Amino acid sequence: MKYCLSDLAHISVNLRHWSATLLMVLILPSMAMASTQAVTASGVVEGDDLEGVIRFLGIPYAQPPLGRMRWKAAQDAEPWAGVREAKAFGDACSQIGGFFASDDDSTFDERFGSEDCLYLNVWTPVADEHTRLQSPRPVLVFIHGGSGITGAASLPVYDGERLARELNAVVVTFNYRLGIFSMLRTVILDGRDPATKRGSLGLKDQVKALDWVRTNIDAFGGDPNEVTLMGHSAGSIFVWALMRSPLASGYFQRAVTLSGVPYDRKTMSIRKLRRKLYQDEKDDETTISDEEFDEALNQQSEEVRDNYVSDLTDEQVLSKTKTVAKLDSEALEDEDAVFVNAVPTLIGTVGNETSLIRIFDYSRLSTMEFWLLVNSLRNDLETTDFVRKYRQKAFFRKTEKLNQKEEVLMASLADELVQLGMPVYRYQFIWQNYPEPWSTLLGAYHAIDVPVLFGNFDIDRPNITRFTWTEDNAEEREVLHRELVTGLKGFIEAGDPNLYVESAGEPVWPQWDSRALFKTF
Repeated sequence: MKYCLSDLAHISVNLRHWSATLLMVLILPSMAMASTQAVTASGVVEGDDLEGVIRFLGIPYAQPPLGRMRWKAAQDAEPWAGVREAKAFGDACSQIGGFFASDDDSTFDERFGSEDCLYLNVWTPVADEHTRLQSPRPVLVFIHGGSGITGAASLPVYDGERLARELNAVVVTFNYRLGIFSMLRTVILDGRDPATKRGSLGLKDQVKALDWVRTNIDAFGGDPNEVTLMGHSAGSIFVWALMRSPLASGYFQRAVTLSGVPYDRKTMSIRKLRRKLYQDEKDDETTISDEEFDEALNQQSEEVRDNYVSDLTDEQVLSKTKTVAKLDSEALEDEDAVFVNAVPTLIGTVGNETSLIRIFDYSRLSTMEFWLLVNSLRNDLETTDFVRKYRQKAFFRKTEKLNQKEEVLMASLADELVQLGMPVYRYQFIWQNYPEPWSTLLGAYHAIDVPVLFGNFDIDRPNITRFTWTEDNAEEREVLHRELVTGLKGFIEAGDPNLYVESAGEPVWPQWDSRALFKTF
């Protein structure tokens, strides 16, 4: 039998998890399932009832990538007996803390998270007499951002309760390996492991999470054949990669990309990263060349090399590779690869994608100083060194040039999908009605649309966007939220963001056809 929250139906047999499923068949027929419980292929989970939405947190979608599993593709989660509580987020994946990784300033510039981090979260509306008669709900799977080196699904901005309620959809978020733990396959494996021959380990984690959704989401009221994959920033770059990856074929039917296009890493070569990882601390000052170091390393057996990097603690790995570059398209898929998973796509961008990202290029502030500044909620920032430096004309010229470059790339990707016969819609978020001097300095900055889309305006505790949300703009931002959610609802249900928009004239969301047609906010 299958148990879908409060409904008792049938359990579909999944060959990869036959033993766990058989256990459920033997045990559960005599049990009365609670409305907050659901059966996955690995076992029963129990979440929380949020008055109309059931929330499940910290469900393992893969085995912990520890020890010899550190540098391998994610494997199916082990089954468990009894009922597993799913009421707390799993740990963030190992990273160096910062305000894009955590809202806790005690973690800044320190090791943060754990390697045991492959967990996901599900929010699903409660089934009632009306919804039981309808088809299963569409599913929205979200990939968090953070340049591929930081971030976590547990950040309050990504809480899926409001979206699940307003979309009448199942919302899924998850963690995936970051930084060196994600990209190392290009450094040491060199294609020896067929499972990681192509694409980063972080990408493989995402494929495994999508596989979990296809196998289990019906137990949460979701339709595994109506999945929309959405990502922001680095998460958006991963969405583009998954659209090009045969590994993800059939896992999603629509895509939403928010502020992210594929790009190359140039700040550190794979060779230097490899050397940093293998080099003993005592040899840091050596004058041996990279070529000589590679030759000496290659004289060691594969077993010795693999044992060395597997036996390092995550703290040692992070300390050795602190300067690891941002998300590397080389570790994802070939940029020239075709869209093997071309699907209807909604593309979102903001007015100034680079202002917040480039913030330290034109400021002497430390991470903590900037954090205190954006959370001070003061209006007397004109006297700060930060504002003086940030007003330089060179900064505005630089960000404008970068914005134009990203727009060319985004338009090119949209055109490619259109040529493949896919409907493409675009929006540009240009709203910046928030306090000065931030509004002038940052404009519609990178990620400003994410809290608006999720409807999570965190004003009661420190966070990177706290300076943006005020009592004066509360009503206006709620209007923007409703507009975004209305478009997203139509898109995840039918591939058309105009489905629920009342309009007597031209579509509010014009379809992209190389004429730079946008829906603006």
